[in-house]
Amino acid sequence: MITRAIPASFHQIWNGPAEQTEAAYTLAMLNILFETGDPRIGQAFHDGTTAALFESIESGSQFEGFTSDELLNARQDLSYAERSFDTAAQHNISLITAAEAAIPEQFADLEAEMPVVLWLRGNPVLLDTMANGVTIAGARAATGYGEHIASEIAQGACDVDLTVVSGGAYGIDGAAHRTAIYTGGKTIWFAASGLTRAYPAGHDALFEKVLEFGLAISEQAPGTSPTRARFLRRNRLLAAATNTTVIVEAGFRSASLQIASAARDLGRVVTAVPGPVTSASSSGTHRLIKWGIARLVTDWEDIAELRDPTTATIRTKAPETESLDG
Repeated sequence: MITRAIPASFHQIWNGPAEQTEAAYTLAMLNILFETGDPRIGQAFHDGTTAALFESIESGSQFEGFTSDELLNARQDLSYAERSFDTAAQHNISLITAAEAAIPEQFADLEAEMPVVLWLRGNPVLLDTMANGVTIAGARAATGYGEHIASEIAQGACDVDLTVVSGGAYGIDGAAHRTAIYTGGKTIWFAASGLTRAYPAGHDALFEKVLEFGLAISEQAPGTSPTRARFLRRNRLLAAATNTTVIVEAGFRSASLQIASAARDLGRVVTAVPGPVTSASSSGTHRLIKWGIARLVTDWEDIAELRDPTTATIRTKAPETESLDG
């Protein structure tokens, strides 16, 4: 049993069943006190020991798997962590946790790295549309070709009422979100920072549109700044969020290759769009195709056929041999 009084602002942002209040509060606090995506927190949840971990923080006692310094630092940050609930309430940010089984079930495929807390801003109804949606990712420094193809694929997904999921970055991500919004489709932005403001700042107007017509999601508490490590951890969520990942354009060391590899490991449909062989911006997508991580696609119809082979059309048949003569 925890000894702290649960602040009123927590009740403003969390709407789960009363009997799970303490468990949800505990997970939310651990989410803030330790780095998000820490597999030790996920393992504690699966083992049913999150309450014991939080009690050890409050009491100053030891807990297996955590150093004394980590627990001491967490104890000193308890009041600071609770202020995140106030910030969330001020920005209309809500909270769901694994305690009330509100985390979308596809994330369970991540096992110990499953998110135990997600912060939401926008239309939470879109959570139910996410699993059957499409993750579109790629280069921040995208070419006009890449942005055009990303927009066409996002349009194709929206035309069949699928949700477009991406990470809000410049380039491919922005093209995907923008197309979904301006064609009346559905889109979800997975952030690597808190949801109080947009990152990158240059996408502030786009972020506001996503909040108005779509949904923004983050593991990070309100006010948290992005870091390279947080972007990399966010990418596992992009990989797990939908049943299909499309990498439109990516350099040889692009972080979007990590999304594709993670999605493949999770058993998702993974695709990549080729580009000119002379383009460094497509060297990463060519790498995915060459290594068999992703299937080659050129448009939405190709992706739709991989998602559901029964929709394959006559165009997928090889040309007659005689048509190649001469």
